[in-house]
Amino acid sequence: MFSGFRLVPPAALWLCLGAGACWAAEESNDIPEITVTAQKVKENLRDVPISISVVGAAQLNEQHLSNTEDLTRVVPNFSFSSNGNPGSNALEVRGISSSAGASTVGIYLDDVSITARTRGTYNVGQPEPYLLDVDQIEVLRGPQGTLYGASSEGGVIKFRTNPVNLTDFGGTASASLSGTQHGGPNYNVSAVINAPLVDGIMGLRLGAATSYDDGYIDRYSPDTGGKVGSNVNDHRTSVARVAFEARPVEGLAINPNLFYERISYGSSDTVSLGLGNYSVDDRVSDGGSDTMIVPSLSVTYDMGGATLTSITSDYTRDAKYIYDGTAFNSVYIGACFLDGQCGSPPVPDLHGRLSGSQIEALPAPAHDVFFERQVAEELRLASPAYKGSGLPLTWVAGIYLVDSRSRADDVEYINNFNQTFTSLYGPQVLTSIFGGPLPNQVIYQRTNRFEEKQYSLFGDLSYYATRALRFSIGARYLTAYQSFERTGDGFFNGGPTSDAASAHDHATTPRVSVTYEITDQTSVYATASEGFRLGAPNPLVPTQFCAGDLANLGLAAAPHAYSHENLWNYEFGVKSQPARWATINASAFYIKWDKLQQSFNLPICGFSFSTNVGSARSYGGDLELTVRPTSELTLSATSGYTNATLTEPVTSLGIERGTPVEGAPRWNASAAGEFKRPLTPDLSGFLRANYNYTGSSHGALLVSDPDYNRPSYDLVGASFGVTHRDWEFGVYATNLFNEQKIIQTPDHASLPVGYTLRPRTIGVSASGKF
Repeated sequence: MFSGFRLVPPAALWLCLGAGACWAAEESNDIPEITVTAQKVKENLRDVPISISVVGAAQLNEQHLSNTEDLTRVVPNFSFSSNGNPGSNALEVRGISSSAGASTVGIYLDDVSITARTRGTYNVGQPEPYLLDVDQIEVLRGPQGTLYGASSEGGVIKFRTNPVNLTDFGGTASASLSGTQHGGPNYNVSAVINAPLVDGIMGLRLGAATSYDDGYIDRYSPDTGGKVGSNVNDHRTSVARVAFEARPVEGLAINPNLFYERISYGSSDTVSLGLGNYSVDDRVSDGGSDTMIVPSLSVTYDMGGATLTSITSDYTRDAKYIYDGTAFNSVYIGACFLDGQCGSPPVPDLHGRLSGSQIEALPAPAHDVFFERQVAEELRLASPAYKGSGLPLTWVAGIYLVDSRSRADDVEYINNFNQTFTSLYGPQVLTSIFGGPLPNQVIYQRTNRFEEKQYSLFGDLSYYATRALRFSIGARYLTAYQSFERTGDGFFNGGPTSDAASAHDHATTPRVSVTYEITDQTSVYATASEGFRLGAPNPLVPTQFCAGDLANLGLAAAPHAYSHENLWNYEFGVKSQPARWATINASAFYIKWDKLQQSFNLPICGFSFSTNVGSARSYGGDLELTVRPTSELTLSATSGYTNATLTEPVTSLGIERGTPVEGAPRWNASAAGEFKRPLTPDLSGFLRANYNYTGSSHGALLVSDPDYNRPSYDLVGASFGVTHRDWEFGVYATNLFNEQKIIQTPDHASLPVGYTLRPRTIGVSASGKF
């Protein structure tokens, strides 16, 4: 394979690149057309009346995009809000925030929904599929309720993996080794093998990957100030994919698939405020793991006049993590109950002193376990594509059934509490305040069980008035049944409690659009569509501990539930390839949004609740441009603008009209370029650079929240190297100028912490196919 291979010295490589003295390029500078599955069928991107960004496998590799957070920086009007842990991101498209309640952004792995219900009380967000054997990622902006259901009112993210090849044996492999500033070495290894078992009839595709990202945050003792751990926030990931395809008869395809992913981490990617960059001083290490398993069975049968598709899936996710509850457990007891800092009389210890500080210093670990299982079936029938003759109609219709169940357990301890408290205050005071020793040192525990069943009918019809003019109309009817059970115990729960609630909700989400092809390479469209998000009951908030917090918000008690919300999206767009070497896609939108669901933390008592906070509107636009003036040079740029604000005040919460909706930056933009030059018939050199800009935003609705103001930031990446036939070898850097800003300030158990960017990382990589 490598016969005749000779590494060109760097000086000679750049001389060739700069002077053009090497082998002449024979490649075309045409930009290939892009096929998407946004409307449940394969179509040219230009024919779909939706604003869509497509990030292909080449871009993922060239810009070293490894997760959803990276994706938000290259896709217009796409953003995230993180709790600092892997899998904790809430995603926003066009300013439609998802900090509470069901997700506003649907997540799909091929045709399987893996959307998590991002309830603020669970401290989990959307799953992040490892980008193993991914062909492309489609980001659909605007509500997709007609074809994708209730949890897609902001948009949909589709991770499309490579299909099984039934005729050719082959595969891909990649490896990288890097180092992170203020951290240590990282590595990533992946491989995929495709094997036809019976030529043209049966095949198998196997993939696996493992990666390690060293930490860059150090832990210090809050008592002595000395370092007690280095690089504590390391991450390990293991991934496997199995895809099988059988075509036993003409027109029938059977595809069982399995995706497995496990992420484990030593600590969250957050820092303590005021300590300087990359430092924490919490008393409890906040590590965890997140495991996702997605088995599915897809059966497709081409009946000639229509194609029948069945997709059955059984998605599960198991997330476990520990967080530091010292601030609202040990500190609250020491400061409020013992030292009287919250209005009650202080309690002197056995020697007549105030010793609350000794209780405050006891570590208070909190163990959270979240498990979710979602069994779903989609059955749909789609017509063939219209080819300019015959009946000028295309359509898709189907049913969708899903049974989703989840359980969240939160058990919080105070280490050595009984012994320490008794030695300071005696058993009588322990009994008078806490009713006796804490069982197993547990100060609070809670179990939430949630079940949701959805039944949907959907359809979409397109009429070609002429070959250039198309009208489309679609709708989805959804009905949902929810049940919620809560049990709790412990001192901060006010003793044993249990309650249950149920709800029934339904919605119809229509969409209408018109598309006109000005030329064969340019089309314009206009779309109006409705999005919908289900409501749900709230977890119990004990008023005996949270009365002060609630009073600060003008409330006597937390609401028992929050209702559904809906929005209307109106957009106009143009998609064009004015020349073979250039493409441009642009859209403008206006969204009217009612009954926003938002989460509010109660900082003193440590609880939270969700509620509806009035109405909002969001407007803006997005632009994507790619040009390839020669076969050697490719340039691309994107830009997005979103202005999302509340249109009516929420007086009881102190929120004014015009308050920005949380999470979404006004501006984001990116640019990338690649220059490549053949050096020999089999060897080429390349130079790449990319730039990402994320504008300022607001992470909360309340001005008093530490996360209210989020700064703008820039990221730069670069790489250079050579390609030899089907293999690429390179040197790369991410966060090249080592941007160190704290970009978000999430709340960790009543304490604001800083979420930072990964420091500058420089590495070498190799990838190719065989």
